[in-house]
Amino acid sequence: NDPSCFGKAGVDTQNNLWFTELFWERVPTDRAVEQMLSMGTGPDAPLIWWAESGHISKSIGPFLNKRMVETDRYINVREIVPSVDKETRAQSIAARVAVGKVYIPKGAIWDKAVEEMLAFPNGTHDDFVDMLSLFGIGLQSQFGASAPGKPKTEPKFGTAAWLRQNDKWAETKKREMAGGGF
Repeated sequence: NDPSCFGKAGVDTQNNLWFTELFWERVPTDRAVEQMLSMGTGPDAPLIWWAESGHISKSIGPFLNKRMVETDRYINVREIVPSVDKETRAQSIAARVAVGKVYIPKGAIWDKAVEEMLAFPNGTHDDFVDMLSLFGIGLQSQFGASAPGKPKTEPKFGTAAWLRQNDKWAETKKREMAGGGF
């Protein structure tokens, strides 16, 4: 009876969570599965789709699996077993929200999400908060994006760095020759 709430987000090198897409409607199972396949596949597909285990394995899982095979579009679904009450689960993301590490776009549906978060746990609905808490639980076992590394450059010919590098190469070659190869 509750609306389906699916969100797509990414984590940047500063460990900020950026939401990019949200589906939040009361729909039949077949439409929910098609929406999952739409959001969860393609060129900007998420690496992981966290979902509450009861909803997937006991409810839409068989139909989702069937549709993935039929459409040749696959989602890496990781089921999260809710082990505590909703208020405790929401703590997994509350601190990140409180310190300004969660970013959501502007728009009517996102305004509704903010209203629900502010009303939780005393509000009428908690669908967005449930979805958001899955991100919090899932992110606890993940790592943020890495900053790009500096490209390796060879030292310039004739410099002190070049001489040191050549000395290392010569020493390595000498050890290989003494040891009979690699």
